[in-house]
Amino acid sequence: MTSPPDPLPLPHGGGTTWEATLDLGKLANYVESCKETGLSTTEQGMRLQRLATWLLAHIPGFVVQSSNDWSASGSQEIDLIIWNEQVPGGFPSFGDTVFVECKNTVDPVTARDVAWFDWKMRLANASHGILVTRSGITGDPQSRTAANDIVSLANSEGRRIMVIELSQIEALTSSAEVRQLLVEAVMRTVTRS
Repeated sequence: MTSPPDPLPLPHGGGTTWEATLDLGKLANYVESCKETGLSTTEQGMRLQRLATWLLAHIPGFVVQSSNDWSASGSQEIDLIIWNEQVPGGFPSFGDTVFVECKNTVDPVTARDVAWFDWKMRLANASHGILVTRSGITGDPQSRTAANDIVSLANSEGRRIMVIELSQIEALTSSAEVRQLLVEAVMRTVTRS
């Protein structure tokens, strides 16, 4: 049984994090804790959320401000909200807030779950969202079926849902590759349309 990394204090990110070398040992520990089986759905999701908090703060301009934020009505939860400083070398073209949803399931994330994330983005007028998954999303990107269709439709309405898989995160070897991973996710989003 892998000991999960402790939650990080929020806000998390900033100049020293943006300039830090990616700790590959820490990355491996986060990834292994996400792969552990026999955990509750909540614990599985929290482990992926901790990984996303730690990893995304390495992108210049990104500061993870809050986690598990609920709407005033209590009907919707956002796993992570990132404040984007919009600095050169980061993502100055993204909006000032980026929503993050974490789905640590063995099966690909369904169209229903992707649509729910898109709905949260729509209601908050968020233009960019990152869906961090263990196993990707359902459907075929070229045929725009299932969850891939939701990503395509969101993009046509000005909302970009970038899908990042755990296997892609596991393959990272440097901080520069973290940013590149998101660049590639943006490009996949654009080509789904």
